[in-house]
Amino acid sequence: MRIPSDPNEVGSVRAEVLERALAAGLSRTAADALTLATHEAVMNAIEHGNRFDVALPVTVEFADLGDRVAVRVRDEGPGLSATPAPFRPLADRGRGVALMRGLVDEVKLSRARGETLLTVRKRPEVEHG
Repeated sequence: MRIPSDPNEVGSVRAEVLERALAAGLSRTAADALTLATHEAVMNAIEHGNRFDVALPVTVEFADLGDRVAVRVRDEGPGLSATPAPFRPLADRGRGVALMRGLVDEVKLSRARGETLLTVRKRPEVEHG
């Protein structure tokens, strides 16, 4: 799917990713985590990649790869610095990538291409009780 670089459009991405993740067999917990990580990646693409230029789209691709699910987020911006900003846990902002890494199994960033790839392995649900 493609959306303009408008934060108000992110809700439609979240709904689509959640629906597809559940249909692909992810647990609700894993699907929610992937949805939140995707939200962060899309917001980064809108803000840092496309700099809120609504004429520049953000593309979100979902793939069910059998044993895992992947979401690719791409922007059309000029790209970011090859050196990521340092993690500052007490800062008001700047924790998106760290959050993504805590939510999914793998995060691959291609700053030059404006691309984030999120991957979650499918796991059987563990019953508690």
